Amino acid sequence: MKTQKLFVIAAIVCLLVGASVTAMAETLTDCGDGSINGGTYDAIVLTDYEDCVLLGVTVTPGGVLVRNPRLFSLINSYVKNGNVRVIRDTKSLTPSTASILNNVVENGNIVIRELDETDIRQNTVLNGTIRVIDDPSQPDQYAQVIQNRIKDGNLRVNDNLSANVQENTTIRGNITCRDNLLLVAPCNEAVKGTVRCSRDLLPGE
Repeated sequence: MKTQKLFVIAAIVCLLVGASVTAMAETLTDCGDGSINGGTYDAIVLTDYEDCVLLGVTVTPGGVLVRNPRLFSLINSYVKNGNVRVIRDTKSLTPSTASILNNVVENGNIVIRELDETDIRQNTVLNGTIRVIDDPSQPDQYAQVIQNRIKDGNLRVNDNLSANVQENTTIRGNITCRDNLLLVAPCNEAVKGTVRCSRDLLPGE
């Protein structure tokens, strides 16, 4: 009888712990003093935030959405069943920079659009894509896309002013670099896929 009571108590404790963990998860919309170290979140949504560094966070299932940052960094973090998107909606005089470094993204994409500078480096993406894209009518993004690994997905680096795309690997996916004004793209490998990285010449070149 005492053993049964212990099992019941243990089950109640587990339920309470599970409930508290679920309650602790939240959507992060404020980066505080400019950095967050650790923590588990349902989603991260930051809009028009000047500087934010996220280090060692876990995000599921809502993903990460950052709009119009001045400086945003996501480092050593884990995102599952959601995307990492850093997007500038409108061109402005304020520089906009993102660093996405050494993260694991599972069942989601990394999407960077229309910033000034971006560094996408040493990330692992499982069942998703990495897209680093600028506005083709007004390209001014400098993109570093280096030593990323993608399984069951593609890497696309398109329409940038300058793109340095090196030592990336896809497994069952393609690597494409298209319409970048300046392009350096050595040592990329697509296992069971293709690598198509070239710079389209401007008229008169």
